[in-house]
Amino acid sequence: MSTKPHQAAVMPDNQHHIIPFTMEELEEQLDPDVFFRVNRQYLINNKSITRINNYFNGKLHIVLNPEPAEKIIISRDRSKVFKLWLDR
Repeated sequence: MSTKPHQAAVMPDNQHHIIPFTMEELEEQLDPDVFFRVNRQYLINNKSITRINNYFNGKLHIVLNPEPAEKIIISRDRSKVFKLWLDR
């Protein structure tokens, strides 16, 4: 019997909650108009974005509220898709 890996999520109450889904499973269940997978570790809610900064080599630095402990960086290739998602 195998167990699924658990993912931690930061919710609006700034608490960490254990979610019994892989990132792929979670991404499939969330509304793509509201949530975007910025990288392997983060799915973000469009309402949590407070600022978008240009980063090195065409990458983007996303500032969220609540702000996670580490920087949210979007790759150059993924940033193009992210900008299209924002413009919808």
